[in-house]
Amino acid sequence: MDHTEPSATTTTDNNPTQNPILQVDYSWRKWTASITEQSNPCSPLYTVHYRPLAISPHIIYKSTSNPPTTIGSGTLHCFSINSTYTLHSQPGTLKALKRWKTSYTHLSPTYTDPNPPHQPLPLTWTSDSDFKTWDFICLGPDKLPIAKFSANLWKLKRIG
Repeated sequence: MDHTEPSATTTTDNNPTQNPILQVDYSWRKWTASITEQSNPCSPLYTVHYRPLAISPHIIYKSTSNPPTTIGSGTLHCFSINSTYTLHSQPGTLKALKRWKTSYTHLSPTYTDPNPPHQPLPLTWTSDSDFKTWDFICLGPDKLPIAKFSANLWKLKRIG
């Protein structure tokens, strides 16, 4: 049940020649994902370990540097639609904006207010889907897209 084809891609703006396109390969058997550049799929940049039965955290992101270092983690909560995360030792909350629609917001330390005291700005993730793909789009504070994650729902190569 391993997934061997690229299942998702992400880019940081509409000009793919400037920014790398990343792809995520998920393994159902191992509950892991590797994140690679689309131009070099044999050399993972990050690994993601899913631990659905763990108390906390449920998701751990690691760089593939030598030695591997944990860059972030995330926790899903049973009775809340919000989740918490830690990225580079900075805690945060991924807050659901609506209950029956995929729309989340978080404060980004990467995008800050240009005026002092340089507070983090809110970024919003929304989604759109059709029969084959599920697109997650990150909107900046000005509601313009700054990143996109596309998951192909029918990319499983081997089942059973």
